Amino acid sequence: MLYHRKHRDLVGQKMRYWKKNYGYVLSFEDYEEFNKNVKIIKKIYKLHDFVISFDKSNIGKANKDIIDIYVKNYKNINDALPIVPYLKTLTREKTQREIDEENSIPFVLTFE
Repeated sequence: MLYHRKHRDLVGQKMRYWKKNYGYVLSFEDYEEFNKNVKIIKKIYKLHDFVISFDKSNIGKANKDIIDIYVKNYKNINDALPIVPYLKTLTREKTQREIDEENSIPFVLTFE
């Protein structure tokens, strides 16, 4: 019984760490798969949106910005391509900036 509690606490601590550092909202069901792929995810979490929308077959038709990102992160992106279906299932936590943008009311000044 004590072993199960320690294991559950360890899993919870890891999930809080991953949420804080990588921004992914995880459940206990996601733990095993995320833990298996964490070595790749920690290298590409900043490029999450780019990796899930990246299509390697159309790299020749891509614009300069996409090619620059791909060239700078070539190894990490190629390592992440096999786990793209799993990356698509992950949800990201909203950053404070995104929350502020959603809640902001445009401030308009009128001069007469």
